[in-house]
Amino acid sequence: MAEHPANYEGRRIRVVGYICKVYKRIFYLCRDNKASTEYQYRMRVIAERLAELGLKKDGRVIVEGVLIYSPVDMRYELELISLSCL
Repeated sequence: MAEHPANYEGRRIRVVGYICKVYKRIFYLCRDNKASTEYQYRMRVIAERLAELGLKKDGRVIVEGVLIYSPVDMRYELELISLSCL
């Protein structure tokens, strides 16, 4: 997916990872919770009601959503459909 994200645009996908940053409506999903978040790939996940989910940094989760391209930010993002903590 990282090499050819356009192949997955508009499709529902499921990703497993660690939460590396949490904001009001956005969190970032990282592959590894041990490495520095500055040098690893991060997926931006957008949610309408993120505060209600009670997410914490370094938590391992399964995220399901639709991959979209944001022309404003010039990046691919995942619109959250469901989330499960592991």
